[in-house]
This record gives sequence, C-alpha cells and structure tokens, in this order.
Amino acid sequence: MINGRGFSLVPVIDLKHGRAVHAVAGRREAYQTARGVLGDGDDPVSLALAMARACRTKRLYVADLDAIAGLPPQCDLVDSLASAGLELWLDAGVTGPADAWPWLEVDGNLTVVLGLETIRGPRALVEAARRNPGRFAFSLDLVSGEPRRAPGWETGDMAELFGAAMDAGIRRMLAIDLARVGTGNGPWGQGVVEAWRRAGATGELLAGGGVRGPDDLRALADTGFHGALVATALHRGMPQERLFGV
Repeated sequence: MINGRGFSLVPVIDLKHGRAVHAVAGRREAYQTARGVLGDGDDPVSLALAMARACRTKRLYVADLDAIAGLPPQCDLVDSLASAGLELWLDAGVTGPADAWPWLEVDGNLTVVLGLETIRGPRALVEAARRNPGRFAFSLDLVSGEPRRAPGWETGDMAELFGAAMDAGIRRMLAIDLARVGTGNGPWGQGVVEAWRRAGATGELLAGGGVRGPDDLRALADTGFHGALVATALHRGMPQERLFGV
C-alpha cells in the first residue's frame, strides 16, 4: 500500500535559519528545533536522510520558512539536500516566475511547489509553470479548511483553485492544512478530494497535516488521496512494521 504500492508517504523538513524545525499548527514564529527518534534538526541533512529511509523513499518535501517569510532563501542548505540524493519538492515562497525558475537549475529532480499562500494569482501560476509544468506542483494551502490565498486570487472555491493549477499544466498537487500540521488531529480532507474531482483534476493529490500513524494513512487513502506528507509521526517513532509489513 505504501510507497510503490498505491500510496506515497513523503517526509517533511521545515527549514528555518539553517535548522530543521518542528512545525505545529502553522505558528511559524514559535517553531522549535526538531528532535526525535530519527535525529536532530541541528543537522538537517542527516535528519532528512533518516526520515527518507524510514519512509523508504527518496522524495522529500522541503518548506523554506525563511523564503516563505520573505527572507533570503536557504540556497546552500537546499543544495546540500539535493546533493545527498534526495528528490526535493521545495516550497520556497515563490510568488511568480522570477523566483520560480532559478530553482529549476539547482537539480534536475527538484520539483518547485507553487503555494496558494504566496503565488500571486492564476496568471502568476501559469507564467511560473509554463517553462516546464512537469517540474512544478501546486499546494492548496488551508487554515482550518479555508484557503489561504496570496493577493491576486479572486476565488476561494477549492475546485476553481485546483482548476487553475490544471490550466497551468500542473498534475501534481497537495492540500496542506497549516492549522492541523503537527497536531496529530487525524485524517481529514473529504471536501478537498471532492473539489479536486469536481475540477476534473488528474495526476497526484497528497494530504498534509494531522497524521498520527498507519491507520490515518489508510483513512486518507480511502478518502481518495494518493499520498501524505508526514513529519511529527516520524519524529515520534511511527511503527514502520505496520506501514510496510501489511
């Protein structure tokens, strides 16, 4: 079921001031250095590799919180993660093509995430993705189920937002509820999947926020997601035998 058997498990690293931090409920100013059974956020590359091994994947979702906050991106650290052999999905607070396209030169396996909270409207989405739509993913950023939109978006309808990503040629999408991240509140997202289907979307849809363990992953799969982002459950020692042994 997991990774290679119909449902993808993607570990998450949130980077802030050169460290991996533990994201909780979207309160970025309060995030502390990540610490858990797999390692310490003071060494983000080693921690990322351990998380990827635990998930039996090379894919890693990276949120550059400095860049998302409007600070200079953590280019050297992102390059180190890519050089370690990880296939990055990177959210670096992209607002349009000017800050999207340089990331395509970092590594041929890097996917640039265009997040609803930073990309400045559907035109910017299309312009950013047009160079190579296959190198981009769209993130439907939510707070307690409500879209968190950057300036330039006139609609908050989730189906229309997914439709805008489809119009840009993007077929890899995420739905991340920032209020649920790190909380262990469990599975969610029926309305998101329904909106994705109403949009006529095809490809991959991942969920982020609230995963506690294998039962939640199965519930998300039953809801219609194709995979999930996970961090807190890994730091706490989510049992791998229940992920890959059945």
